[in-house]
Amino acid sequence: MWSSSSPRDMYSASPPNNSKQAFLYLKQAYFLDWLIIGLFGILLPFFLKSTFRPVRRPVASNDPQFSHPFLQDIVSTEWCTIGSFCIPSLFAVFIEWRQWRRTKRLVTAIFNLHMFLLGLLESTLFTVTLTEILKLVAGRPRPYYLSICEPLDVGDDVGIHSSSLCRGEDTDPHLASQLDEARKSFPSGHTSLAFASAMYFTFKLMTTFKDSFHRTWQLILLLCPLLLAFLVGISRTLDYHHHFGDVVGGALLGTLVAWLAFMARFGGNHPMTNRIGDEDMNVGSRVARRGMLDGQEDNDSLQEDSPV
Repeated sequence: MWSSSSPRDMYSASPPNNSKQAFLYLKQAYFLDWLIIGLFGILLPFFLKSTFRPVRRPVASNDPQFSHPFLQDIVSTEWCTIGSFCIPSLFAVFIEWRQWRRTKRLVTAIFNLHMFLLGLLESTLFTVTLTEILKLVAGRPRPYYLSICEPLDVGDDVGIHSSSLCRGEDTDPHLASQLDEARKSFPSGHTSLAFASAMYFTFKLMTTFKDSFHRTWQLILLLCPLLLAFLVGISRTLDYHHHFGDVVGGALLGTLVAWLAFMARFGGNHPMTNRIGDEDMNVGSRVARRGMLDGQEDNDSLQEDSPV
């Protein structure tokens, strides 16, 4: 019987069976999770971006790795964000819709979808937060940095210029904002977000197909999110917004956070992580194994008691 005595008890209880129990389950067991996601996944990145400035590295005025032209994004921030959230969410809705059509258990399908979306937001938004922190600490200039920063004449004996030597930075707030953004190359935010979404979605698909993975189209479906994430990362080097190392760092960061978020939501014995029928099948397997062991013990005892 489902109980609402405490949030801790809910994680070991059975899933809710009706809409009233579902509302209480959400309110008591997951309200804090959503609150933390809002604070650390949405508000904190905006606070960091609007409050702190990245570390200002001295850059050689003739360094070729920072002398590329400034180009428009091939994949804009808006499209990367929308795709990272909407593509996995739409597939999850379709998967749970098919599950509901098969089992006729709407509440459980909704909760499976809720768990997936909660983990997806944890994976992507916490990746955004970590990426922003690392950008501020690293302060690595982007490949187009010197096309935004016009170095002042510093003499041949100096050879480098700091951010204070960029023409007009102290007097033009718009240019100062552009220069701050130009000092946030590592890691790639587009790439880390894309991989956080793609890897989390891939992990979930692998668990969905774990008992019926025998079709080529299923393997192709698993590769599609990874392909999109890699294309996003490659595009960041083609438009000179990131170095290759920035893309690699973003991919590793997104993959790590996705794995942690997935294991936190689907790696334990949470009542909502097991799909319809899986829990019953696992219980049946345990009972069958226990019966076999008991039968083996009975046979051993009979053999011991039998005369030689």
